Amino acid sequence: MLAVLRGPEHTPLPDDEIKDILPWIPPRAVCHVEVGSIIEESAGRPKARGLYIDSFIPPDRLDAAYTHDNLARVRGAAAYAIQAGAKIVSLGGFSSILIEGNFNQLPERYDTVFTTGNTLTVGFIVQGIHKMCALEGRNIRRSTLLIVGATGDVGSGCARCINAMEERDALPGRLIVASPQGSREIVTVG
Repeated sequence: MLAVLRGPEHTPLPDDEIKDILPWIPPRAVCHVEVGSIIEESAGRPKARGLYIDSFIPPDRLDAAYTHDNLARVRGAAAYAIQAGAKIVSLGGFSSILIEGNFNQLPERYDTVFTTGNTLTVGFIVQGIHKMCALEGRNIRRSTLLIVGATGDVGSGCARCINAMEERDALPGRLIVASPQGSREIVTVG
């Protein structure tokens, strides 16, 4: 990434120098992306344009001691995306772990929607569960589902989707609590 930012006329930096430089680089756009559909529609071939924004979180600063700094970097990258006019922003793996689905930690969003790459993963998992139940001749609404890893971003997303479809859940480390409105909420135990 740094080689691209510095340009081809400069020699690559050694790893120890990169490690020292990364914390000083503010979040910024690294490249523009445009993808076109191979399917022709009446208005031509649809295109999606995007922007890759790196928050430049150094790999040796991923532990809890750097959480505050890393959240600030993710917020900075989110603000950059909003300022660039992004309508949809998908947070990368580590960014989504830091945010843990709590998008209130991000700056004022105006017309920008934030999601994680995990949203698509949850969709594929839930779709797979539906297909498996159909293949096995099981009624998903009458099945009990054990979600291992329900405390994480993907597991809790699956739990929320499936919770709306079935009559009962079993979640290690979580309890299903009925709210006064009759809906069920997932709460952490312990």
